[in-house]
Amino acid sequence: TMAATPERVETFLSDLIERFRPLRDRDLDALRQLKEEEEGPSAGPLEPWDAAYYVRAYKATQGVDEAKLREYFPLDHVKGEILSIYEELLGLKFVKVEDAKVWHPDVECYAVLESVTPGDSAGQNLLGYFYLDLFPRDGKYTHQCVYPLGPSFEVQKEDGGIKRVLPMCANIGNLPRGGEDGTPSMLRFREVETFFHEFGHVVHSVLSKSRHSLQSWAWSAVPWPGGVEQDFLEVPSMMLENFVWRPEVLRRLSKRPEVLRR
Repeated sequence: TMAATPERVETFLSDLIERFRPLRDRDLDALRQLKEEEEGPSAGPLEPWDAAYYVRAYKATQGVDEAKLREYFPLDHVKGEILSIYEELLGLKFVKVEDAKVWHPDVECYAVLESVTPGDSAGQNLLGYFYLDLFPRDGKYTHQCVYPLGPSFEVQKEDGGIKRVLPMCANIGNLPRGGEDGTPSMLRFREVETFFHEFGHVVHSVLSKSRHSLQSWAWSAVPWPGGVEQDFLEVPSMMLENFVWRPEVLRRLSKRPEVLRR
């Protein structure tokens, strides 16, 4: 695994705890103060079940209105920009496969091509496929995740050459639908962040070039064994999701619907 030894993990985590302790204490003090202001001096300690309530209250004191922020993240715009950002970042081109066989009318299939030059609108070198299944429905898994549908691996051809079997995966989401009156689907910022994170798993899966299927991107929810080490599974997505906090990325991801209609 990445960490090599349990002792190295313990040292790493202990160091993190010490580094973040002052910040944790500052934040908890702010939440305790809000509780005392609301319940009086006899409010008692801040309990675990108090945290979510007072975190929301604290955000309100800082001028953060999550309902108001939702007005800036229409799903169609966010989806298009996330795909575009990943294309630019990794030198890829995503092309929607209009005649793909899908398991539900909501599902979209995309081919992943390697762009030869920046801004290449056509791309070449097919790398794999991914499906976007973003909306809830009866009987569907209710969380957000990425499932590998087929591993990436090499097979030997009759002439002795090597052929790569291309990977496929599905991005399973449960994002809100737009209204029947044409009102666009609007995302909470945490949903934008989760979408960006999950799409990191998509590119991790599709860009895998393992020799054996056992080494291809996978995780414990799928029926075949193997895959990347569990302590590395989340690392690329955890890194990539931080882009949503960069001002230049936020400007691209956000757009008021009335501006889109102009």
